[in-house]
Order: sequence, then C-alpha cells, then structure tokens
Amino acid sequence: RRVLAAGAREVPLVWDPHPRGPEPVPGVTVATPNRGEALAFAGRHGRRPHRLDEAAEVLRVRWRARAVAATDGAGGVLTALAGSPPLLTPVPFAATGDACGAGDRFAGSLALALANGSVITEAVEVAVGDVAGWLAGGGVSAGAGTHRTAGTTSVAESRKDTPQLFNLLMYSGLNTSSQTLAGIGVLPSAALTLSTLMPTVV
Repeated sequence: RRVLAAGAREVPLVWDPHPRGPEPVPGVTVATPNRGEALAFAGRHGRRPHRLDEAAEVLRVRWRARAVAATDGAGGVLTALAGSPPLLTPVPFAATGDACGAGDRFAGSLALALANGSVITEAVEVAVGDVAGWLAGGGVSAGAGTHRTAGTTSVAESRKDTPQLFNLLMYSGLNTSSQTLAGIGVLPSAALTLSTLMPTVV
C-alpha cells in the first residue's frame, strides 16, 4: 500500500475495488466501484446512502480520490468529481452480451485512456463506449476479442515494446484471495504496454 500511495502522487492510479478487499489508498485518480460496491463501501462508516450519486461523492471525499466513477450496468457510469456536480455518462446503446468481466474491462479501458492523455471525463466516456462494444460482441463468452473504441490502442498492439518506467498504475481486487497490480507505461509513440502483473501485499 505504501508503494501505491507513493505512486498515486506521481502517476495516474485507477483502483477497481472488491467488496471484500481493501479500500483505495488516498489520492487515487479514479476509483471504479459498481453500484452495489459503492453503496456498500459508503455505508461502512455511518449513514448508508440510497442514491448512487450520494455514495460516489461520499467515497470520493473519504478516499481522497480525484474521482469516483461508479458503474451502473445499462444505467451508464456516474462520476463524482471535486467541485462539480455528478456527471452521468450513458451507454451508447443497449448491449446484451455476457456482462461477466465488464467492470474489469471498464477499469482497464479507463486506465488506457488516461495513459493516452485523456482527462478523467473523456477517459470515462471512452471506457463506456469500449465496454458497450465489447458486450455487443459477446463479452467474455466471445473470448479475447479485439474490439476497441476508435482512437485507442489495443493491449495486443501495445505489447510490441516494454517500457522500463511505469507512468500509470491500475489496481484491481480481482477476487477475495489475491489482488493484482498492473503497471501501464506510455511509450513515445503513445503505444501502451501491459508491462507487469504481480501480487501485492495490502
């Protein structure tokens, strides 16, 4: 956690929380709970909010995050940012693919967009579009698809080189028994590389 907290001061940090995992370290760029996770985390200390916008703002303040982007399935993504009203990013179209893994896909796409230089609101919009297209293509049941939103770089394309210095971090509590830390670096060509996947102690 010390490494992650220190990294958050230097590079963008996307944290995808697990309901039975740790809360984000202070200073994350974006935390990405789903509706159930956001309401549960927000209710851990005092009054439990009933609205997603309230929960996202409670968590943004408590976690000292720049933003909390709470996913809500077909309802889109509600983003709480300091100094502005909640922003709802709707899904571009209804998709009926297997939704398993959609939250992980959203966090990964968001991290890649931030690494490409997008601001938070732009990155959320890119990630929402990417997930919608991925689900329309069958989602996880379709295998390792190649869909991506125009203007972004696929992971397969990005693995042509490996940077030595991480300038973006993504934390994902994938399950209750382990957490992973993924470092994503931006090369001079703006290609992205998933350069490491390692267990972390939190």
